[in-house]
Amino acid sequence: MCFFLALRDAGDRTELETVEPEALRRSFRNFRKTLLEFGGIERFPATGTLHGYLVGMAGIPEPEKAICSLDPFSFLSHLTAMVWHGLSDRLPKTIFLTRPSPSLWRSLAAAKLESHLGVMTPGYRAAKLPVYRQIDLSSIKKHPLHFWNSSRLDQAYSAAFKRADEGAIRIATVARCFLDMVREPDLCGGIDHVMEVFEEHGPNHLEAILNEVDHHGNKIEQARTGYLLETADTTLTTNPKLQKWAGEVSRGGSRKLDPSADYADTYSERWALSINV
Repeated sequence: MCFFLALRDAGDRTELETVEPEALRRSFRNFRKTLLEFGGIERFPATGTLHGYLVGMAGIPEPEKAICSLDPFSFLSHLTAMVWHGLSDRLPKTIFLTRPSPSLWRSLAAAKLESHLGVMTPGYRAAKLPVYRQIDLSSIKKHPLHFWNSSRLDQAYSAAFKRADEGAIRIATVARCFLDMVREPDLCGGIDHVMEVFEEHGPNHLEAILNEVDHHGNKIEQARTGYLLETADTTLTTNPKLQKWAGEVSRGGSRKLDPSADYADTYSERWALSINV
């Protein structure tokens, strides 16, 4: 893309749009070769499958920054985000990320390309120059990567994360971390750790949690959140939002605090939950 913008800035845009696609591809290959030879860019990784280029860097950046650059629509989440926000003292080797569904990812990529190139987008695509694509990367700097995605995320994608470190990192909000804890506790250090985090930090983020789960959680996630918050602080049983949620619980079915563990006989009548921990 930088190649195309450089061509635009160097001459008349109307002339550029009349260049044959094959000629543009040749110019692009020469442009890339020159940058590589003079050290303007470096392959990443240096050997094996190419995932991108390092531009103006002395070395590979921190893995969290690198992955946010390589995949421009994923964001750090689950236990990784919990550690970042000071909710957990764990030191996970795995980097957990949330990625939009494939359809939303493609839409975001098309919009981003259009925002950069504007009227030049058709010519860029006709020349079959590099476009945004999902990387197939299992680890970075010896850190395993775990990508999670769900079509449910698409409904509120932009509200689920914030930018940090001068925009170099995208990371789940604190409130989204608590919602993720009741959705996928296994990706958040396990249910025992989730209960510890709710007990220590839940009351301090009460309003943010209630707003997040009320708007983006389903009924079972609201029940799990309500149980964990009231276990952390018994005075919250009078909270209007929690009272509303408790009045809307559905009885019957396999309703469990830990969605991945077996059903247990210990039971919360208020929340209609098997406390399977």
